[in-house]
Amino acid sequence: MHLHPTAVNDPTPWERLVVSLQRRPWIAFLVVATVIALGVSGSLATSISTPRLAPVWFPAGIALASIVIFGPRILPALFTGSLVVMIMTGMAPWIAIIAAMSVVLEGAAAVYLLRNASDLRPGLRRVNDILAFLLFAVGIAPMIGATAGTLALCGGGVVLWRDAGYLWRFWWLGDALGTLVIGALALAWSHREEHWLSSARIGEGFVMFVLLISGVTIVHAGVFAPDLVAPLSFVAFPFVIWAALRFGQKGATAVTAVAVAFALWGVLHGEGPFAEPRFAVGLVFFYGYTASLGLTGLLLAASATERRQSAEELRRIGQDLDIRVRERTADLQEELVRRRRAQEELQGALQSVKTLSGLLPICASCKKIRDDSGYWTQVERYLTEHTQAQFSHGLCPDCFSHLYPEIADKYEQDTHGPRGPDGSTPSNGA
Repeated sequence: MHLHPTAVNDPTPWERLVVSLQRRPWIAFLVVATVIALGVSGSLATSISTPRLAPVWFPAGIALASIVIFGPRILPALFTGSLVVMIMTGMAPWIAIIAAMSVVLEGAAAVYLLRNASDLRPGLRRVNDILAFLLFAVGIAPMIGATAGTLALCGGGVVLWRDAGYLWRFWWLGDALGTLVIGALALAWSHREEHWLSSARIGEGFVMFVLLISGVTIVHAGVFAPDLVAPLSFVAFPFVIWAALRFGQKGATAVTAVAVAFALWGVLHGEGPFAEPRFAVGLVFFYGYTASLGLTGLLLAASATERRQSAEELRRIGQDLDIRVRERTADLQEELVRRRRAQEELQGALQSVKTLSGLLPICASCKKIRDDSGYWTQVERYLTEHTQAQFSHGLCPDCFSHLYPEIADKYEQDTHGPRGPDGSTPSNGA
């Protein structure tokens, strides 16, 4: 199973960019390192004392996406980008190295598990693919980074050991949600679908995103007081359902990323329905919101895609079956025509054949045959009239000797020699 996108005819601008970066490792190195740095800076929560801890750790998903697109050779760029940002946040060098390595290990472990422990297909188009992605990439892989980071921070004295359990859970949730949002987005968009969008579908998608951004802006950007927008906290769910049913995983993951980005902005700035006096309480609501939104979009899109593929397969099978039935019907019709022609030819042959059946009255002396009208006719005439036989006349040896004895005796002598007194023919040399 290969997670890397395959080259196809008429590549999209995104595919051309990816191919260009794959051919230029150093440019790809700088791009990924910069993206990691931006992802880290965008994930930081200023209200949390430890900079590495963030509600959604986007670099976890960026690492997975980078390895999927560029392969293992991009691992140094992931490490470098993460290490630079960790040092800039004031971490001790050895702690920053461990924290940066956790990003690399998570991404590499996630891709390894998806590639070798499951039959994952690009695009996350099946429910089984979603379950494997949730188990290995979202569930298991972030545990590696959470364990290594917790040991590093607690061992370095940045966090007390009594808070190790809280730190591990917070770290794991941040990485898991980052993978759920950004990693799923990368896997879905790394797979190209031919004839994915028509002109009408593009217009529909544009309207959907305009309405989505308007809704989440009202809810999470502080346009109204938190008490007024609290009932509208799940306004993004209809858009996720809309995108999943109409645009598949690409639409669902894109809508999820936009909605989570606005919600995260609201959490970090104390705006929106998740703004609580106690930050941890609002964070719990935000985690539930993000996980529910991501799971809903992924599972619904996969179910809709499988159903659509099953319908297309059934339609294809029906078309093939219809073609086969038509071909078989044409063959049967031709066979029926051939049999009818053969039957007609046979009937014509039977009509042309005259047969004799029953008892034929024949004279014991002259051998004439009495016909159905009571007339006596010669045997050869009767057979000629009632069959296809034709006669040629001649004499048998007995009749020839009886009618022409002199000629018969002369022929016998010429052929076999003179006869003896008893009428026998002497043998040669006697």
